[in-house]
Amino acid sequence: MKKRKDKSTRKTFAGIMRYLKPYSFFIVFTTFTALVQVASTLAIPYLAGVAINYMVYMDGVFAWEEIYKIFYGIAICIGAAALSHCLSCACRFEKGRLFQNRTVALEVY
Repeated sequence: MKKRKDKSTRKTFAGIMRYLKPYSFFIVFTTFTALVQVASTLAIPYLAGVAINYMVYMDGVFAWEEIYKIFYGIAICIGAAALSHCLSCACRFEKGRLFQNRTVALEVY
């Protein structure tokens, strides 16, 4: 009986994938931009903690060059998060137009 259930599950999944195949680029692209956005957003507090550790544990001597490198990394992470969010919104805009066959207003936060 279990084999029968597995077979029907595979058949259902194959049917769903057949309908999603034309949108596979959007699915992969949206997943990629979401991963970039989450990774860069999570990297910002970590890098801020590293910068604070450089300020606290250097016994009054600041390693400004290292701290500036970390700040540049934070700026890059902020830019990557913003860019991936904009690309994700643009992808949803195109996907919405394809699904609804009409113009959809671009979502702006």
